[in-house]
Amino acid sequence: MTLSRQEVIRRLRERGEPIRLFGETDYDAFQRLRKIEILTPEVNKGLRNDLKAALDKIDQQYLNEIVGGQEPG
Repeated sequence: MTLSRQEVIRRLRERGEPIRLFGETDYDAFQRLRKIEILTPEVNKGLRNDLKAALDKIDQQYLNEIVGGQEPG
């Protein structure tokens, strides 16, 4: 089973890899991507979600301070 050319290009770009090496076919690029994905797992994949969660938590705390600090009237 292979991926579409667009998906292979997207995944290679995410990893900072060239989308095509000289003389490489679409299938060769797919095989290279598979090798890269197996040998070097995505280190940053979970970090983005953790950062977003932390920023969302800080935003919520800030909003709670603003809403809680206002006096009615």
